[in-house]
Amino acid sequence: MSGTPLLPFELADSELLLVSDHLQAKADFLLVRIVAQRLKSPPDSRRTVLVSFHHDTARWNALAARTGVSLKVQAEEGNFTLLDAPPEASPIALWNLIEHHIPILSENTVISLKPVGLLLLDGLNFWDWIGVPLVEMKRVLRAIHARCIAANVALVVTYHSVGGPGSEPRDLSNHQDPLYRLLLELNATHVEVLPLASGKSGAVSGEASQDHGQFNTGCLTAM
Repeated sequence: MSGTPLLPFELADSELLLVSDHLQAKADFLLVRIVAQRLKSPPDSRRTVLVSFHHDTARWNALAARTGVSLKVQAEEGNFTLLDAPPEASPIALWNLIEHHIPILSENTVISLKPVGLLLLDGLNFWDWIGVPLVEMKRVLRAIHARCIAANVALVVTYHSVGGPGSEPRDLSNHQDPLYRLLLELNATHVEVLPLASGKSGAVSGEASQDHGQFNTGCLTAM
């Protein structure tokens, strides 16, 4: 898809964008820009699917409204689907959910919904915090990533760090969290949202740095 002023980088189909943030600097403003850019772009007949692991539908509706996007209207028009992750925290149930919305199409496949162009998993590592076995988390993440590649779907995964800025080293050999290490292995682009060194100032809540792209570290305005 073509870039717009909403985002200073391209979100390519079939690639994984990893967005990591911290308690002191949330990535909400960046995530809602990703969704808004997709929904405001010229229609390509594809849907955006957002899976929230925090079960916070009201929060997402409020965030999107600040960009002039009504998720309710977009959903009614078949352009957007907002889902809660399975309440039983089951990787198998998550895979069944994703597989339903991103099926492997064949000549005999009959679907009633628009095909998906963007899948966003918000807070996947929340399941890691509550004790879902790591081997199952890694297996379902690899399966979802492979399905998105096969279906030419852009994939965005957020990782919420409970440590301070710099606590999640980008060098794979130095990182202790296997899930984060896998995300770093799979991603095509990694954007980390950090608090401003001088503290929050007006509408500017943080800065973001990007690996493997042309987006240099700089200030981003919160929505």
